[in-house]
Amino acid sequence: MAQKRPRSRSRPDNVSVRYDDNGSARTVVADYCVCTIPFPVFTRLKTNLPAAYMTAAANTPAQAAGKVGWQAERFWETEAQIYGGISWTTDTIDQIWYPSSGYLSAKGTLTGGYMRGASAIAFNKKSVGERLAIAREQGERLHPGYAKYVEHGVAIGWENMEHQLGGWVNEEDPNFGANSKILAAPQGRFHMAGDQLTFVSGWQEGAVLAAHHAVTGIDRHARPR
Repeated sequence: MAQKRPRSRSRPDNVSVRYDDNGSARTVVADYCVCTIPFPVFTRLKTNLPAAYMTAAANTPAQAAGKVGWQAERFWETEAQIYGGISWTTDTIDQIWYPSSGYLSAKGTLTGGYMRGASAIAFNKKSVGERLAIAREQGERLHPGYAKYVEHGVAIGWENMEHQLGGWVNEEDPNFGANSKILAAPQGRFHMAGDQLTFVSGWQEGAVLAAHHAVTGIDRHARPR
């Protein structure tokens, strides 16, 4: 049975959102809706929002991103005296991030690769096993002995995740500012939020700024005086 896509309707006195709950269609009616659905997913929904609004969302491109994570013995501390921070490389993995907590404990979680853009798209097309093999081999170039320390790897490509379809919006796109201005404007009782509206996309600061903007808009609508 095909899954029903969520449907949103904004009206003068309320907002309704229809969604699928294990095959059963359900509807929530509320005074306001604050939507943080990523734009690549949001543009697939059926709404009664203005065409220009949905077009702005569709024209706000999402940045591809990939990441590799490991459980590992904390060799970066015991052997290299690295306590938190990032190593940058010229390889596909681009970056290795070291945890900023749990210093000198037996094991920790190590980010073994973090890339974006075209390199992430190419990397994320590979199988998980292939991605882990690349990250292990390239990590070895930076830290001799790396391969024997890392284990239980995971690899994520955000543009391949069903409810995400991208890492973050590309605020460097020349049309981002104009589209963001449209999307940040309240549509009756419907408000968009999330870091994707801001020039600090991909960061918690952007999410907080957008949330504050949405809440302010609701307050001004509810208490116009």
